[in-house]
Amino acid sequence: MRKRKINPAFLASHAAEDPLVAAPPSGPRGVEMQLKQAQRTGHMRLCNSGLRAIPTNAFLIHEVRFGEDDQWWDRTPISRIDLTNNEIEEISTANLAQDDEAKPAKRKHLQELWTEVNTFCAAQNKIVSISPQLFQLENLTTLDLSHNKLARLPDEVANARQLVHLLLQNNELCCLPEALGCLSALSNLNLAHNRLVELPATMALLPRIEVLDLSANKLTSLPAEARNGWGTLRELELRGNQLAGLPAVTSKDPTAGWPLLARLDLSQNRLRELPSDVALFYSLRELYAAKNLLQSLPAELNTLTSLAILDLKENSLTHFKKEHFSNLALQILDLSLNSLKTIPPALGRMTTLKTLAIAGNPLMGFKRGVIDQGTDEILKYLRFRLPPDDQAKQTATSFALIVESAYNERSHSLDLSAKFSSPSNLSLAKNGLTALPAQIEAFGRLRRLDLGDNKLTALPLELGKCVLLEELILQKNSLTEIPAVVFELTRLTELDISFNRITVLPPGIAQLVSLTILRARQNSIRALPSELYMLPKLDVLDVFFNKIETLDVELTKLTSLRALDLGSNDIVTVPPQLGLMTSLRSLNLEGNRIRAIRPAILQQGTSSLLEYLRNRIPTTTTN
Repeated sequence: MRKRKINPAFLASHAAEDPLVAAPPSGPRGVEMQLKQAQRTGHMRLCNSGLRAIPTNAFLIHEVRFGEDDQWWDRTPISRIDLTNNEIEEISTANLAQDDEAKPAKRKHLQELWTEVNTFCAAQNKIVSISPQLFQLENLTTLDLSHNKLARLPDEVANARQLVHLLLQNNELCCLPEALGCLSALSNLNLAHNRLVELPATMALLPRIEVLDLSANKLTSLPAEARNGWGTLRELELRGNQLAGLPAVTSKDPTAGWPLLARLDLSQNRLRELPSDVALFYSLRELYAAKNLLQSLPAELNTLTSLAILDLKENSLTHFKKEHFSNLALQILDLSLNSLKTIPPALGRMTTLKTLAIAGNPLMGFKRGVIDQGTDEILKYLRFRLPPDDQAKQTATSFALIVESAYNERSHSLDLSAKFSSPSNLSLAKNGLTALPAQIEAFGRLRRLDLGDNKLTALPLELGKCVLLEELILQKNSLTEIPAVVFELTRLTELDISFNRITVLPPGIAQLVSLTILRARQNSIRALPSELYMLPKLDVLDVFFNKIETLDVELTKLTSLRALDLGSNDIVTVPPQLGLMTSLRSLNLEGNRIRAIRPAILQQGTSSLLEYLRNRIPTTTTN
């Protein structure tokens, strides 16, 4: 009868200071233990093993035996390989010729050795070359070769047509092959921190690219057809290049001009102006253009009604008009360190602003003390300087006027039955509302609705008619549950239910398939449901200060998660498998009842914490 038992190295951990699982021994014995475990789990973990080359047995793992109890029926095909943080200089099967001369030649090809591999990670090594065979792995969808010394990619990269994620940041790439444009399934491409001077024209042909990071290179331009292509692009990072502008849109195709782009970072370039066709960025939520040479802003900026963050610090702006921002619902606006002499008082009406930075400008008639007191005081000061009759000049689409004319102070309710034109951004925050009227269904163009800081206990079913809604803010209300109508809003990308009295995240959460940000801090949530792990695009999960007691290893299914805040809950143990979530850039576990992880470890940062957890995944054997 077979039974599972803890590896002796794990049992020996009682002698160590750390009460968690001990890391596997280093050297050949540790490698053999990891390979043996890989035969059972399908995950080959050889990270932090001091390797200078890939071991022969790693290539032949589908048939090599490590002991008499090693039986073929106990084996699982290898699907993931992790060689992170070693000293490997080459990804090649060349050493097999010496170690395995008697075997057939086909054994020397990776596609014959690693037939089921879908994820290959060799980040943080010293790799200078990679075998073209690596791109012939038929199931490879994720390839991470970041933080190495690669100077070029082989043309055979064109063979990896199933590749979805290609991570090549922090290498020494000076140029890219034209064949890169053949990767028809590629969704995430990271080329940051290389030495690229130009991009091949074929890159504009990538049909499914969603996230593209080209920051910290030496690019002076993008491919001429880039604005006509990349119709699925959602995030574009161009920080730290030498760009003077973006290519023009010449195609009449509705996907041209990056209509789905939500984040664009143009900081630290040589831009003298923003693109005149900026209005084509219909979905843009974050625009970063700090540290450029901007002297003015295009009038079309005012059409970006989804824009929430606008960073223009350290430019040469001398003025701007109130019309530049009158239709926007900005949350963060940074105008610091420019050459502005005045700020239009109308900016004081932007009630959505949480941060307004204007320090470092030669402002006239503006008390420095007001600037030092922060955003609320700045906005109050600007409103004070408005002309007395200015309020009457607002149009019917002004959010302030909608609230003023429809708000009933006695009942703390709204009457939206008047024929207001439908805005795409509507803020009804801080109005003491006890109910949202059914007339909300008339606002069919809504993409962002802020109901924060009210007294709502429910939402009307008619909200479900706002099918274009992408961002819903419900923080600081009196909700005891998430209203069922929320789960009908399948286009939601951001949901904020923080500071309520919610105890459960219901199964309906799985219907929000587009959700990228879920903020639920300071509620009374006791568990994370399995349905939450079905959200493929979830990028930020904030459940700080709840009552969560346990974490399920299924949390690792959130492969897109970059920020996870579990601080100040009642968590006692943490699955060490969380260390395998390589997408995480921010992980907070402080303020829990975790005794197995010392506070010093928790405070060392996300990278150290993830590595700590990875090294404590238990090794198991069979009898």
